[in-house]
Amino acid sequence: HNTAQGNVSFSFVVAPFDGSKPGRLVWDVEERGSVNVLSFNPAGTHLLADVVNADLNNGSRKLIEIDLMTGEPTDLLTRVGGASEAYWSPDGNLIVFKTDEPGQPALHVFDPESGRTALVSTRPIAAHRWSVDKADGSLSMIYWDDELSLWRTPIELASNGSFLIGEETAVPWVHNAARVGSPTVDKHGVV
Repeated sequence: HNTAQGNVSFSFVVAPFDGSKPGRLVWDVEERGSVNVLSFNPAGTHLLADVVNADLNNGSRKLIEIDLMTGEPTDLLTRVGGASEAYWSPDGNLIVFKTDEPGQPALHVFDPESGRTALVSTRPIAAHRWSVDKADGSLSMIYWDDELSLWRTPIELASNGSFLIGEETAVPWVHNAARVGSPTVDKHGVV
C-alpha cells in the first residue's frame, strides 16, 4: 500500500495457496516499522528478518525471527555494528549475516542455539548464499565481492559447538562484467 509520504511499503500476510483471502496479517510496516525479510527457516514456520535496532540509536539493524502463526518477533542477534542480510543454513542450524563492526562490511556465521558467532570474511561482500556439497553434504558460504570475484569458505559446527571455518578460496568462473549485474548460485554452488 502507499504511505502518507508517498512511499510504497509492504506488509506480510499468510496467504493460502488456494487463492482465497489471506487469513492473517503477520507484519504491518505502518505499525511496526520497516523490515527486511530474506528467508524462511527450513521448516517454513518463521521468517528471518532484520529491523532497525532502536536500543542502539545508531541506525544499525538487528536480526529477528517472526513466527508465521502469531506474527510475534523474537530477537535473535544484536551487535554494535548491526546484523542484516541474513540467511538460514539449509539444515536450519546456522545463520549467516553481514555486519559493519570492523568499519567495513564483514560476513559472519551465527549459531542461534549457543549464541556464538564467527568471522567468515572481511571482503567487501556484494552477495552471499549457502551452498551444500553434492558429494558429502558439507556446508560452504559462497559470496561475491564488489568486483564480482567469487569466493567459497567451508563452515562446520563441531561437536563441541565451536565453528570450523575453512580456508577462503577463489572459485574460478568466466563472466563478462559488462553483462553480469547480479549473479546468483543454486544451493549446490553452481553459478
